[in-house]
Amino acid sequence: MLSKWIAASVFAVVLVPAALSAQARGSTCNVKPGQSSKVNIFNNGTPQQMTFISGTTEFVCTGDVTIRADSGVSVAATETRYFIGHVFYSDPEKSVTAGRITQFGREGHVNA
Repeated sequence: MLSKWIAASVFAVVLVPAALSAQARGSTCNVKPGQSSKVNIFNNGTPQQMTFISGTTEFVCTGDVTIRADSGVSVAATETRYFIGHVFYSDPEKSVTAGRITQFGREGHVNA
């Protein structure tokens, strides 16, 4: 359970739909409690750290943002996060469903 919370903090994301500019919504996300996802962290604590979350996982984020995906990968060095398989993104104004969503943390945008 602790590894899920560690992964959730590593997996902090800033998400916005593909066609819109970056917003403050979703700046911090946590894995919703009670999930049975599997978490693997490689090169923990280094700039090359990668976090893999497998199994359908729901993230609850600031700004009333929700993200659900079959799996996810976070790459610390590039601040890039990949949500893969049946991805659902929702905020108070819109929602997006896609097979894959990539979030580019440094650039502050998302591709679906």
